[in-house]
Amino acid sequence: MSEDREKLGLSLCPFCGGAARFGKCVPGEQEGENDGAEYVECCDCGASTCLVFPLMDSAKQVLRDMWNRRTDASHAR
Repeated sequence: MSEDREKLGLSLCPFCGGAARFGKCVPGEQEGENDGAEYVECCDCGASTCLVFPLMDSAKQVLRDMWNRRTDASHAR
């Protein structure tokens, strides 16, 4: 599983430490307004990024950056 995570470039979930995966809203599975949207979600706790709607290219790089962003520990209260 860690090989898959490294291949995808996704950090572990910041909430539970679980593995994450890319997802896509497939037409017919959910409300029509979200068709084609992409996201990253934790396979264990379900935490996720917001939905990103790609225009021409995949949104994976934007989503990867969003998911992997962490607050600097020195700024934590």
